[in-house]
Amino acid sequence: MRSILPFGKKQKKLESQITELERRQLEQELLQQTQLADERRRHEEQIRFKNEQMRWAQEARAEEIRRMNDRLRIEQQIREENERKHEAELAQQEKERLAELARQEQERVEKERRLRAEWAKQEHERAEKERKLKSEWAKQEQERAEKERKLKAELARQEQERLAKEREEREIKAQKIARQKKRMKKLRMTSPESLRNLRELIRRKYELDTSIWADRNVRRPNRHIVEARMEEADAVLGEILEIVETWGDNKDGTWKGLEWELAMEVKARIEVDGKRRWANNPPWGED
Repeated sequence: MRSILPFGKKQKKLESQITELERRQLEQELLQQTQLADERRRHEEQIRFKNEQMRWAQEARAEEIRRMNDRLRIEQQIREENERKHEAELAQQEKERLAELARQEQERVEKERRLRAEWAKQEHERAEKERKLKSEWAKQEQERAEKERKLKAELARQEQERLAKEREEREIKAQKIARQKKRMKKLRMTSPESLRNLRELIRRKYELDTSIWADRNVRRPNRHIVEARMEEADAVLGEILEIVETWGDNKDGTWKGLEWELAMEVKARIEVDGKRRWANNPPWGED
């Protein structure tokens, strides 16, 4: 029994403390709710005050706009009145201007009539004088034309003789140059030096073919650039074939033994069929 009673007192004390704690919490919650209510009331009052300020501002703005509209309407009325007066003044000025123009036009017509009569008289005299001058001029022109015809015929004959002489001289000179070039070309192409020239031509042909093939998909407006390379490549190929065709034999001993063997090997390779001539076989659109 002694062990149970103390526990009962402690339990009552604990319940009393719990009750006191709950009372304080309740008071704290009531205080917070009261503060929140006061805060909400102050916030609502601020909102009402701001709304009132906005309404006053809107009313003031509306009053300002109304006054501005009244002022603009009055200014518009004044401006329209001024415009009506100005238009009336312009109409009066235009009426006076038209009257002055009509008077000036009448004076101009009368003056023009007098001038036409005077001009017709002068024109008649001028036509008669011109007729006489034309008759004299026609006679002189006929004589001048006859002299000019004879002079042109003589100049044409002299020019034909000069051109014929120049053409004959050019043909003789061209024949001499052609014979000289042919002789030099024949000599150049049948010598060991032609191997070195041929190597340069083959290198140039390869460079041109590579460039042409790389640009096979070029657009049509730019094809003239590639076509120029194609013409050059075909010309180089023709020159290469022309050189090797002159290598017939080595009876005169111009070539050394090893050089002649190399020349014949190069000739055999070059004369093999299958070389492409771009003029007959363009590369457009090939893959």
